[in-house]
Amino acid sequence: MSKEDVIKVYNLFRNNGTVGNLAIFLHSGGGDIAAAYDIINLCRKYAKGKISALVPQWAMSAATLIALGADELVPSKIGKLGPLDPVTRHPELGWLPVRAITDVPRVLSEEIHEFKGKGGELPPERLISLKAEAIIKPMAEQADPYLHAAFAKTASVARMYGEKVFAAKKVSRERAGKCLEHLITVYPIHGYELDANELHENPIFRDVVKITNPSKADEDCMMDLLMAFLLLDQRRRQRGDPLRGTLIDLVLSKKSNKRQRSVTAAS
Repeated sequence: MSKEDVIKVYNLFRNNGTVGNLAIFLHSGGGDIAAAYDIINLCRKYAKGKISALVPQWAMSAATLIALGADELVPSKIGKLGPLDPVTRHPELGWLPVRAITDVPRVLSEEIHEFKGKGGELPPERLISLKAEAIIKPMAEQADPYLHAAFAKTASVARMYGEKVFAAKKVSRERAGKCLEHLITVYPIHGYELDANELHENPIFRDVVKITNPSKADEDCMMDLLMAFLLLDQRRRQRGDPLRGTLIDLVLSKKSNKRQRSVTAAS
């Protein structure tokens, strides 16, 4: 999910105008937290009725912000959200969880102070010294202080975007704060998956969005659409296309082809 996707969503709304109720088909591993905020904000501006987020498989990381920013969350039986743990584009390694960068000092500190009394004849101080030289120093030398400084406040930024999203749907500051604190701090890793059962049972989520089980017909449609998208994506990769296509690209492509056919017929 990137700023380019925001432009695509904006153009869809700009070309079609306001809508009544809006269903967002949301299948995403996440991305830019600011892009997620822009997308749900656009949905809020152009939808005059209820906004429903349909999650057939996952809406992770920044996509979780879109899912919870809807009025209604409709997960399939395998639908999942994730922690509000944004990712960033590393200049060399591509997309990484911001926590993988900002947690470096904590991880190094825990590594150097961990000692379980199994050093044999070596005293703890000597063992720690050896460990620092052999393990901690090489790790620390690879840590980029500029990246760490740049993203040290990302969790606070995610919280601020979350507060704005919840305020737009008139969720109280207290309920919004509890949900955001939970999403930002409780879960240990970026890839932790909040399944449909937890979403239904944990009042933290019920307090900020209505969670609805889809009917069998609706769930079948969700999963059929997902499978069609995955099949098309697989064919793209088999052709050797360098970039993974997004579902919105497919929608725009179909609209463009339809317009071209209309022009041809008219001429």
